[in-house]
Amino acid sequence: MEEKQAKNVVVLKLSRVATFTNYFIICSAESLPQVKAIAEEVALRLPRKHHLGKEGFPASSWVMLDYGDFILHIFLPETRKFYGLERIWADAPSETVKSGNPSI
Repeated sequence: MEEKQAKNVVVLKLSRVATFTNYFIICSAESLPQVKAIAEEVALRLPRKHHLGKEGFPASSWVMLDYGDFILHIFLPETRKFYGLERIWADAPSETVKSGNPSI
């Protein structure tokens, strides 16, 4: 995701507050083409057998990729603010991912 310049990456650990997934990975993109590029890059790098579904693809201000154990949310900044997933899931522990983390 860093290669496609995903911004403000936050990981929410939902395993104690939800049963449908263990983590939300939330990031921002600066344009619709960048949202699409991030989603495509993640889909290329992760095994297809673990990909359970996607919503909002290819041209949306919010794309969601479901991999079972985690769900990736890619937002335009104003859409991220409007839906406020970090606010809704405020009871979940969170971690901001710093730039340069090779695992992201």
